Amino acid sequence: MRPLCLFAALCAAAVAAAQAPTESHERAIWDAYQNSRQADLFKLEMTGADEYGKVTSPVHAVLYLRRSIDPRTGFASRAQADLTVFRSTKEGEVVSMRLVGDGVNLFRYDLDRREVSTTTYGFYGDRAPDNYVNTTRSDMPKLLAQLRAATPGLTTYLVRLAAEMNPAGDGLVAKFTNWDPGAYGLSFNEVPPMWRTGVIVTDPITRHEFTEDGDRYVFFGYDREVPERTVAFDLYDADPDDTRELWEIRSVNVASLSPGRRVALSIAPKNPLEEPLAQETFQPYAGQFGASFRLINRGR
Repeated sequence: MRPLCLFAALCAAAVAAAQAPTESHERAIWDAYQNSRQADLFKLEMTGADEYGKVTSPVHAVLYLRRSIDPRTGFASRAQADLTVFRSTKEGEVVSMRLVGDGVNLFRYDLDRREVSTTTYGFYGDRAPDNYVNTTRSDMPKLLAQLRAATPGLTTYLVRLAAEMNPAGDGLVAKFTNWDPGAYGLSFNEVPPMWRTGVIVTDPITRHEFTEDGDRYVFFGYDREVPERTVAFDLYDADPDDTRELWEIRSVNVASLSPGRRVALSIAPKNPLEEPLAQETFQPYAGQFGASFRLINRGR
């Protein structure tokens, strides 16, 4: 079996090399995608602010993804997700929406409306269907596709990053796409002087300052005098003692500007084991509380 496993690994590496971008800035982001994802447990957190007129609403969402052995098949094909979207109140944060992929179904809970909808992304039943071929791959791409379709508002940026990083392992590679179509990727020293002063680049929309400190930055939208959207990828070398850069993602910073509205977001990978996972993570609501939600849609 070892030669077969080695062959599979070489094929995966060949596929990854074939899909890697050729442009240097995009290649650095793609490399960071490949290096930053966890094999079995993965966490992303998004924070920021949504300013509409004189009202500022904090933005906060946390996403966990997990790949594990499916007890029905014995293969590491089971994919699970737990996305929590928070809403700020005078008393503090409360959960506004929660999306849970338990390995078979994706549950979308709207806590403000007390509604739930479900779709199926993994096979169901007590055994795999005869035509179910998933021995070396994961249900993660199907889960991420449904999660992306069901996620509301600004949280789509968080799920987009997760989908592009594609933390599923076993030959499934990252897939970077331009977050600001039509804009050029610029390194720190390529940013025009109107947004760069010495070792500081200032975001044209948020006025956030990025300081050149050994990290690698890729800026999109900074080639325009009046940008409506900017994206800044902050990458760091995870192994600075090595001669070859091992880029990983510190944060992805997104800003947009429209009449009367300004949005500033920061998405960052987190250590999923920094805090113990709650027992109910990856599990739909149960008991009386779970029964309090009105089912509005059950999909297949």
